[in-house]
Amino acid sequence: MDAYLATTPGGINAVLATAVSGHADVAVVSTVRSLRLLLVVLVTPLITRRLAAMGPRTAGTARGYL
Repeated sequence: MDAYLATTPGGINAVLATAVSGHADVAVVSTVRSLRLLLVVLVTPLITRRLAAMGPRTAGTARGYL
């Protein structure tokens, strides 16, 4: 149950409430969810910069498609 709650989508408040009521390890669930959030916040700018550096796609522009 700990692994499911740590990786399930949804708000952290709802997941932690479910962990408490389901007698799961709240420390593990909150730690994994916090690390996941931190990872997303740190990695998203890198991915965005890499995609922006690739430039616009050229396939289909001859026909007027973007």
